[in-house]
Amino acid sequence: MINSYSKVNLNLKVIGKKNNLHNIESLVFWLDLCDKIIIKKNSLKIDRVSFTGKYKKFINNKNTVVKTLSLLRQLKYVSNHQGYNINIKKNIPVFSGLGGGSSNAAFLIRYFSKNKLKKRDLKTFQHKVSSDIILFLFGPKILQRDIYSVQNIKTKLNLHFVLIFPGFKCETKKIYAKVRKYSFKSKFFGTNRKTVLDFAKSSNNDLENIAIKFYPKLKKIINFLQNYTNCEFSRLSGSGSTCFAVFKTRKNALIALKKIKRNFPQYSSVLAKSI
Repeated sequence: MINSYSKVNLNLKVIGKKNNLHNIESLVFWLDLCDKIIIKKNSLKIDRVSFTGKYKKFINNKNTVVKTLSLLRQLKYVSNHQGYNINIKKNIPVFSGLGGGSSNAAFLIRYFSKNKLKKRDLKTFQHKVSSDIILFLFGPKILQRDIYSVQNIKTKLNLHFVLIFPGFKCETKKIYAKVRKYSFKSKFFGTNRKTVLDFAKSSNNDLENIAIKFYPKLKKIINFLQNYTNCEFSRLSGSGSTCFAVFKTRKNALIALKKIKRNFPQYSSVLAKSI
C-alpha cells in the first residue's frame, strides 16, 4: 500500500507566466492526511482503476490517475504487455487545494519509474497531467522556486494543522485568470523552525483575496481561525477551497478543532501534521 500524501501551501506568490502556465513560488509541506493506493498486476493487458472512500463520487473518467497511466505507457515506464488493477481510497477532499489528484499521479510515477523519472519527462507530466506533480516528486518540505524547480528544506518542524474543507470547489482557472499583478521572488533563509515560520507568516497567498471575492464564505473561516488562541497564522491553501490554521503543538490544534467543529458543523474539519 502506498501513502499518497496531501500538501498545504503555507504561502503562494504568482511570479509570472512560463509556457502558458502560471509561475508560482510557494512554501509547500506534505501532510499526513493521505489517500491509500493499492497496485496489483492482472492477467489482462489493460488497466483497471477504481476509487473508494468518502470523496470517490467526485472523480470522473478523465482523472489524473488515468492520464498518468496512459502517459507512463507512452514514455515506456510501464510495459504494454502488463495490466494493473489500481484502487485509490480517497481520504483527501477533491478540488480542495490539498493536491490530492496531483499526489495520486506523482506517487504512481514514483512507483513505476522507481524514482528515476527523467527531467524532460517531468515537464511532460506537468503540462499534460498537472503542474503540481513536482511538489510530490520532491519533499516532504520544499520551497517551490518556480514551476520547474524546487528547494528541499531539511529543517524538522513538526507543525500541526487544522484543515477546514467547506464542501465546495474553487474554480482554479477562474481564480488565476483574475491575477493582474505579479509578485517578486522571495529571499528565503529558513534554517530552523522559527525562521521558516517567520518567513511563512510574513508572506501571504496571492490567490486568497481573489478567491474570497468569488467565494465570500472563505473569509469568515480564515478570520475565525486567525483569531483563535495560539494560532500562528491562517490562510487559504493553493486556490482553495481548504482553509488552514497552523499550531506548534497538537494539544492546541486539537482544542481549536473541537471549537471549529462546533462553530462550523456543516463543514469537514480535520487535524493533520507535517511529514
